[in-house]
Amino acid sequence: MYILMAGLSHKTAPVEIREHFAISGAQLKEAYENLTSSPNIEGLVILDTCNRTEIYATSKNVEEGTKVLKDFLANYSGIDHNLLSKYLYQPSCYGAIEHLFRVTSGLDSMILGETQIIGQVKDAHIYAMESGYSDSVLNSLFQRAIYVGKKVRTETGIDSHPISVSYAAVELARNIFGSLQNKTVMVVGAGEMSELTTKYLMQNGVSSVIVSNRSFEKAEQMAQNFNGRAVKFDKLPEELLKTDIVISCTAANH
Repeated sequence: MYILMAGLSHKTAPVEIREHFAISGAQLKEAYENLTSSPNIEGLVILDTCNRTEIYATSKNVEEGTKVLKDFLANYSGIDHNLLSKYLYQPSCYGAIEHLFRVTSGLDSMILGETQIIGQVKDAHIYAMESGYSDSVLNSLFQRAIYVGKKVRTETGIDSHPISVSYAAVELARNIFGSLQNKTVMVVGAGEMSELTTKYLMQNGVSSVIVSNRSFEKAEQMAQNFNGRAVKFDKLPEELLKTDIVISCTAANH
């Protein structure tokens, strides 16, 4: 049995390319069903975050299994194979194992040592395992990778100052303003990164949060969670006049 992987991240592809590969919600189950229907895929774990989409699989045939992963990503994203090859990385066997260990350790993150990724890897594995898509080989690999990620943080102190992209954005705002007490912040986007950023903002004394998102319904839901208010994209210019800080957590061209 061979361990295969195919993916792209902030290191290999710009956000306007990565957004074509985002796999979440109902699309995630469909992706699992599509890939595991192939006789060349035995086990599967899909890791999808703001900064990466990676598919880990086991196969009895390296060449055919690798082709299945690449074909799926090309069809799913609508990007042709030649262009996809420019952004895609496909290490196999020991290369795939080493890559996952680097990911869980925070060594492959946009911000070195960020802490959010290890939880995202764990959640991805649990979903695949509980849904019956992972196999014993991938279960062992992911359990070991999570252990290694924790050990690296414990023994190297890489997370002595826990950080993430969200945390860094809030710290930058604090450096500029000195204090965020009684500041009004607009958060553009209503995904996982937006919620985490807003949580940090509230912990640092922000008094008012405005949320804007392409889906106004999602903006309303997130705003309600933080006692803020939602605004539509076309109202952004006038709302900016009432805002001290703007943090964008979306790939939208706005």
